[in-house]
Amino acid sequence: MASASPIEPDPIRAALAGDTPRAALVTDIDELIDGAEPVTDADGLWSPKPSS
Repeated sequence: MASASPIEPDPIRAALAGDTPRAALVTDIDELIDGAEPVTDADGLWSPKPSS
């Protein structure tokens, strides 16, 4: 889920705390993408079938 509007992260983090199967709250994706280029359908990297 993404939001174009600012959200208050503390209540979300508190709700997720201690429940490892739940998703993580990511508020800054710069460290995750580290300059990676966007991938598009034209790149042919997407597949509806698992590769293994």
